[in-house]
Amino acid sequence: MIKKLFIFFCLLSVSLHARVIEIKLNQNEDFHLYNAVSENGWIRVAKGDSAFRNFKDSIFFSFEKGEGKSGQKIENQNTDTEIDQEGLLESNISVFEDAVFGKTSGLFYNVNSFLRFSYPKNFYQGLVVEFWLKPFTTEEGTLLSAEMLPFDKISRNFLIYLKKGKLCFRFENLFIDTANKEKFKTIEFDSKEYIPTKEWSHNKISYNPAEGLLSYYLNGKLVVQVFATEDGTAHSPLMYLEVPEDWEYILGKGYRGLLDNFFLSGDFKQQKELSVYNQGDSFIQTKVFRLETMLSIYDLELIQKKELSTYATLQYRASREPFAQYTPEEMLPWQDYNIEKAENPKITARYIQFRISLFSSSEGKISPSVAGIRIKYDLMDIPSIPLDLQAESSETKVRLQFRESSGKNIIGYKIYYGVKTNEYLSKDANEGASPIFIPLSSFIKDSSFRTLSYYLTGLEYYKVYFIRVAAVNDEGLESLMSDETLIRVRKLK
Repeated sequence: MIKKLFIFFCLLSVSLHARVIEIKLNQNEDFHLYNAVSENGWIRVAKGDSAFRNFKDSIFFSFEKGEGKSGQKIENQNTDTEIDQEGLLESNISVFEDAVFGKTSGLFYNVNSFLRFSYPKNFYQGLVVEFWLKPFTTEEGTLLSAEMLPFDKISRNFLIYLKKGKLCFRFENLFIDTANKEKFKTIEFDSKEYIPTKEWSHNKISYNPAEGLLSYYLNGKLVVQVFATEDGTAHSPLMYLEVPEDWEYILGKGYRGLLDNFFLSGDFKQQKELSVYNQGDSFIQTKVFRLETMLSIYDLELIQKKELSTYATLQYRASREPFAQYTPEEMLPWQDYNIEKAENPKITARYIQFRISLFSSSEGKISPSVAGIRIKYDLMDIPSIPLDLQAESSETKVRLQFRESSGKNIIGYKIYYGVKTNEYLSKDANEGASPIFIPLSSFIKDSSFRTLSYYLTGLEYYKVYFIRVAAVNDEGLESLMSDETLIRVRKLK
């Protein structure tokens, strides 16, 4: 099945000499990663979408909000969390609308956020634990632990926890020597690679009893292998995993972050192969870019790796005025851009947003890879900046004076005003909400000094306003804004 990956990119770097802007993928808080993975600056669709719930004798928590087809329902903090497997004993979690599969994931935010469940099976046929993780911090936090029975003679536990950026695994006195039942061994190791914060990663640990091999996978890649033998080598006698059948397990209690599709099975053969790309849409979403000035864009080029049987399409939406990231499509529709065509219509824009759709191969075995987009443009003949802006207050009037723009065919000026510096969002003036367009004929002109004056009315007494102006020509092109000035509206006695 063809999958689609919507990608928005978020690092803007400008080279004015080459008249090229490159928007590159940047791992920071400006975007959110959904159902996708980032590897060395490239974005691909995340892998793996097996039907866990068809496995027998397994635990599977989907953390979906709402009524489920099976299993138990937890009510907590006005949310309903569906658990697709019996065995749940206690729960104190919330759900969050950010998930790899479905709509919601489990939110763990302190030591009081946890699930307690039982798994009344042994692990003689092996072990598989896998889950999607999006931690808020990786410095520390226990993800999974077992509650030791009160009559155990020695300390025994199974732990998965975060420490100093890595995922750690500890099988405390859980491997035994079949020839000597009193001989226990503790095996512990870490993920070697750092677990990313604030993005989803797939983690899996498995134990193959036939080979005595513990394996850890990160996003489908084998990272660590450890032999569960007497001396830790491949040729040493095997030791076997023994976990009491009546143990209870705690998911959470110290972990801070999101968790999705937690799966536990006592059968090594019940593994999810991360060989097929997910069927659901995946995307990265970021802000709308504000360009330094109005540009005439004549070419858009994807920075990508072209893979066999895959392709990418490009859409954009652009405006001369600011617009929000989530502006409805009916208000500002997406426009198709043919990246294979030599010529496309020129784009005139000050604000622009892109959407790149990636289509993997029909059998889901290959995903295209994209790192960014390259914009080629020409500078436009925009008006020069109005200079020496000054403001004087008289009752509710504010007199603005500045040197007129030297640009050609100026038809008027926009007045930007607000009550915070660099935030011109006020609606107080009688002339209207910021920015206000004032035609050139409404200004008082002093030809001797080439200055223009205008009275802004209706502003509130004693309030401080921050003001800037910009020139507009007959093509609708706008200059950069003048320097900011501020004024407190005085009330005359």
